[in-house]
Amino acid sequence: MKEKKAFTLVELLGVIVILGLIAIATFPNIITLLKKYGEKDYERFVKDLQLVTESYVNDNIDKLNLKEPGDVEFIELGDLVNAGYLSKKKINPKTEKEIELNTTMMVTVLNDKTRNYEYTGVVNGIQNYRINNLKVMYDGYNKLKENNGQIIWEDVMGNIAGVLINGAGVEDWYDNRIKLYDIANYIQIPGSSSLIPYDSDVTIEIVYEIPSEGQDLTFRNQGLGLYYFDLYTDGLILSMVRNSTDTANYWPAATSLAMRQINKVHTLAVTMKKNEDLINFNYYGDGKALQMSSATGLKYNNDDFTIGKDYTTEASVVNIYGFRLYDAALTEEEIAKNHEIDINRYSWRGK
Repeated sequence: MKEKKAFTLVELLGVIVILGLIAIATFPNIITLLKKYGEKDYERFVKDLQLVTESYVNDNIDKLNLKEPGDVEFIELGDLVNAGYLSKKKINPKTEKEIELNTTMMVTVLNDKTRNYEYTGVVNGIQNYRINNLKVMYDGYNKLKENNGQIIWEDVMGNIAGVLINGAGVEDWYDNRIKLYDIANYIQIPGSSSLIPYDSDVTIEIVYEIPSEGQDLTFRNQGLGLYYFDLYTDGLILSMVRNSTDTANYWPAATSLAMRQINKVHTLAVTMKKNEDLINFNYYGDGKALQMSSATGLKYNNDDFTIGKDYTTEASVVNIYGFRLYDAALTEEEIAKNHEIDINRYSWRGK
């Protein structure tokens, strides 16, 4: 019987080359196929979360504020787990890890009164803000109310209510945001000064967005054009945005440009810390310390806080999403975390 010849080295190399070429040609298709399967798995994962959340909402509708168009609730996955609607062992195909219990489902009531369920994948809950020392908080997901002809924005902390002054009506009811569009149109916060002790440190944060129709308006004094925070009178800090020798808030042109980009959610913050007879002011834009600070020996004049009232600045157009007042000076890390939550909660609304 004739013996079969073994493959020569050249033939073996040839086979390896051919197999390599086949692998090169087919590998991208395999990757695409695997990616497609991964996307399908994630779509099923999200659909499961939507169905589970819908069941939870239907069973707990009396406890939720989901009655009228524009109503919004953030429901943490941890709440669904604790209520027995979801297993904490459920795997997120995107991360290949167990679900993060502090991420949220956003439930919104649409104009036709149907409900939309969206997995945000981020931490959106209001409780994730720095809560210690928080005295006043207006949140863009709380609907405004009308009371005896006044338009009221209720304080989440339950301390005081803001009043929209000279509002001929509130635009953007669906988005639950306040649109300031006139120099005589502002939010007054009566009683706010009584919540801050005379010798206390202070942090103020405002969340806003300038819509496209606001970009061409005049911004005087290299300010933000928002003319906000009529914090104290008598020249201490008339507004957060004014450039003036008798105020403690000098805003460079570069800062004003960055903080008035249109169609973007911004968080503007100032901390005021007592330093013997002086007050140190530090400023933060979008979670980052601005290259500026100042100190003044002027005394506190505890007037109530006002958002949107500065007689030195021309009218602008801006959407207000939130306002926070602390009787403490937050750290840069805490301010950055608050801004991150602002971005997660509000960015989709400017689209």
